[in-house]
Amino acid sequence: MNKEADSNSSTVDIVSLSIPCKAQYVSIARLAMLGVASRLPFSFDEVEDLRLAVGEACTQAVEQASSKSSDKNISITCRLAESSLETIVSCEGLPMPIQSTSSDSEMSVGMGDYAGENLGMLLMEILVDQVEFKENQKGYEIRLTKRPALNAAPT
Repeated sequence: MNKEADSNSSTVDIVSLSIPCKAQYVSIARLAMLGVASRLPFSFDEVEDLRLAVGEACTQAVEQASSKSSDKNISITCRLAESSLETIVSCEGLPMPIQSTSSDSEMSVGMGDYAGENLGMLLMEILVDQVEFKENQKGYEIRLTKRPALNAAPT
């Protein structure tokens, strides 16, 4: 675990995990999210939402890699701040699982952006507060941000 200071000069803890881009390892990412999310005052339901959203993000990478070489890895990086958990799921060498209609390489998505073609993307949008996709020369990343409810009891 690493630490860094954010713009508000509070400490942000960083937790990173790399797993093979194979379906049998997605459960490890979900299990890791249980431990990471329990560090913030999330309710049980919020932790489960995070686990499912990260699992869906990893599944997107696995599906993208299924027709490609299986030697890819999925990187999961969690940034724990006092008021939010930001999880970045990235995979190098794979195309972005959702195509942007704009020329911008970074986009936030809304429920109408999926046109019924990708249930996993819709689930991520429902389960967390913010979903962003960013494509770069190396691959893409899915950034999931979740904030604990104000009156949530810690798990």
